Amino acid sequence: MIKTSKKLLIFLLAAIMMQSCSSGTGDETTKAGTESTDAETSAESETETETEPEETYDLGAMEFNMCSPDPAAMTWANPIMDAVEITGEPLNDAIYERNRGLEKKLNIVIKETYTDDIWGPNLLRSIVTASDQSYDIVTMLDRFSLSALSEKLIVSYQELPNIDLTKNYWGGNMLKDSSIGGVNYFAFGDFSLYAMDNISTLLFNQNVASQNGINDLYDLVENKKWTFDKFSEYSALVTNDTDGDGAMTETDSWGYLAMPKQILPSFWIAGGVRSVSKDENDLPVLSMDNETFHNIVGKIFEMSWDSGTWYVNKIDNDNDTTLENMFIRGNSLFHDSTFQKIARMREMDADFGIIPYPMASESQDSYYTRVSGALFSNVPVTQENKENIGLILEKLAEESAKVTTPAYKNVIMKGKYSRDNQSSQMLDLLYDTRVYDLGDSFWCDIIRDNFIKTMMTTNDRNLSSNLKKYQKIIVKTIEKVVVNITANEAK
Repeated sequence: MIKTSKKLLIFLLAAIMMQSCSSGTGDETTKAGTESTDAETSAESETETETEPEETYDLGAMEFNMCSPDPAAMTWANPIMDAVEITGEPLNDAIYERNRGLEKKLNIVIKETYTDDIWGPNLLRSIVTASDQSYDIVTMLDRFSLSALSEKLIVSYQELPNIDLTKNYWGGNMLKDSSIGGVNYFAFGDFSLYAMDNISTLLFNQNVASQNGINDLYDLVENKKWTFDKFSEYSALVTNDTDGDGAMTETDSWGYLAMPKQILPSFWIAGGVRSVSKDENDLPVLSMDNETFHNIVGKIFEMSWDSGTWYVNKIDNDNDTTLENMFIRGNSLFHDSTFQKIARMREMDADFGIIPYPMASESQDSYYTRVSGALFSNVPVTQENKENIGLILEKLAEESAKVTTPAYKNVIMKGKYSRDNQSSQMLDLLYDTRVYDLGDSFWCDIIRDNFIKTMMTTNDRNLSSNLKKYQKIIVKTIEKVVVNITANEAK
């Protein structure tokens, strides 16, 4: 890597030559004006010379090769990290601008290859086994990135030179959520759209709300009075057998629409608890078998099954649009959604609002917003050019914070899909309060998508019984990962 730092020397010469006028007043005025201009010019010069010049780099036309999931194989989020041309779509064009700008700034060539082998670390394993230098980063789903880490196929972000994980464009609080033993093996760079796409939110139909006298949802959120109880109250106010046939169906009015597997984690995270937390050594531990967690799970069942305000369903496919169509038709007040799914509402005639999931109570210190999974960009352990890769990733995250994140939040979400200024403000709140629960991500297959989904689908609220059945395998799985990582670190 060739690094050049250029100090910009700014010499400003201001000479104002004016002939004296015969009037003494004219002389004094000219002199005062000149002194004022000189002082301003001097101050500007000092400010400019104090500005640190931007560092430039020459990486010798290095190719930076990224392997990403094929968008056709990942319909629930956007894995794209490069754009090959300007299309007029703001996000695409922002990615193009970011990457082409970095190519000039660093003297590199950015290339992205797609793979449909997204359900495991097979590709990365073959790359490492062959010491293949074809890819500088391989982007994978979080739980498969964890498998790759256990097999020592990747390096931690703290091993990569030139990366500053204290910068907010690396994920903020989610970095602590995902660390293991105090080490950040993974990071949520702003170049990953997945961590934006999968931010959970509640949409509310503004027409339905207004028709039922509900006009204070934004105020409740802003005043930290948006709670489980308020959610229940407003959901009950709207739920009604509108056609009077004595049966509640999808043509009636409901309080809340959501797939079963999304309900428990969305609410427990919003309520300030995690299914997997950390011990004093920053190691993951199952944390569901305690009074607080049990109480919150019980409350969630009351808000959904017991209240009769949740449209009971067994939908388990993100591409199923049954619930979205009900919301669009005005058959519900609230609808579980993500940033990515909000785009599907663009043809909706009625206005909708965007708010976070509610707090458990007003005593809670903050809103907490679920991010259901992640895509991590992993550097193969056999990659020989870690110094340059670290620098490129740092600059890619930094430029993303300046270019693509604003395009996503301000142009796409705020300007194109959300319908009012207050929803736009809510987007910032949701982004700033992101939480990454390891039982909803790393170990979603044995927790969220296993017995948690079944509990909600079948109205089985016996958490103790389910934990007794599954706790051993969960604890063993977590401990195995910790042992493997610890052993790898000791080598």
